[in-house]
Amino acid sequence: MTLRTKEGFAISDSSAVNNSSVIKNETRYIAVWELILSAAMQAVFLVAGRWDYKVLLGNLLSAPFAVLNFYLMCRTVERTLKRTETDEKEARNFAKMSQTLRSFMIFGIAVIGAAVPCFNTISAILPLLFPKPAAYMRVFFTKKSSSDRGDEHG
Repeated sequence: MTLRTKEGFAISDSSAVNNSSVIKNETRYIAVWELILSAAMQAVFLVAGRWDYKVLLGNLLSAPFAVLNFYLMCRTVERTLKRTETDEKEARNFAKMSQTLRSFMIFGIAVIGAAVPCFNTISAILPLLFPKPAAYMRVFFTKKSSSDRGDEHG
């Protein structure tokens, strides 16, 4: 069975996600990019003359939840793949429920960032979107083996 993550990545082998060290490494990767993109966002606000403490607070509110969401997604894929071995329908329902709950979490953080006046709305919402481009950029930082590139000649 092939599963698709929310970001559109296909996972067909349970060993790809069934390792805690893989999940920790990928979460670390996303966290580093979250920091890089958050610093870049802070710099843009600073250069534009729009920076104040609310920008920083908004970023500090949402960035940890963006990383947490990614981590929970990885754990969900891991558990879904384990459940697929016994009951595929139950596994799909579990994955859908997890995605729904994680979406509510992200929506709740976005609402808090927009509604509470001590947070800058833009800086509270943008970091929630940073993991997706970070995941797409992973392709550029991953070394492929010769068999992945199709360089096998006999």
